[in-house]
Amino acid sequence: MVDLNRIPSPPRDKDFSNRFMAYGDKFFRYLKNISRKPVPLQMAVGSGSGFILGYFCTKGSKLFALLLGCSFIVIQFFNYRGYIRFHRTQFQEDIDSVSNKIKKHLGYRQGFPSSHEMDDFLTRYSYLFSSFVCGNLIGYGMA
Repeated sequence: MVDLNRIPSPPRDKDFSNRFMAYGDKFFRYLKNISRKPVPLQMAVGSGSGFILGYFCTKGSKLFALLLGCSFIVIQFFNYRGYIRFHRTQFQEDIDSVSNKIKKHLGYRQGFPSSHEMDDFLTRYSYLFSSFVCGNLIGYGMA
């Protein structure tokens, strides 16, 4: 007989996270070794990912610009009506303290790679990079 008082639970896959991590590992290992693949495959991967990224970044940037503009208008309205007030000195002190904490936590690192590293990167992934840029521009144009 069927017990109607008990809600059946869907079967759970205990190895889902392990399989997900294995797929992610295979994907990133494949991308790491993409420079050893044939040139047309590098160009296809670069242009495809560039197209997808360009399309979604265009759509996302329009939405972000809309939300940012509306929030600025609302903040200006609240500031005009006197609902909020900015204390510039306190605001500047807070920003300085946060930036000092970030610099202390991360340390003073040089942000740019050396010229040898850049040359090695550009020569190794030149086909992938150039096709990514072209696909990205096409994605921007399509959106």
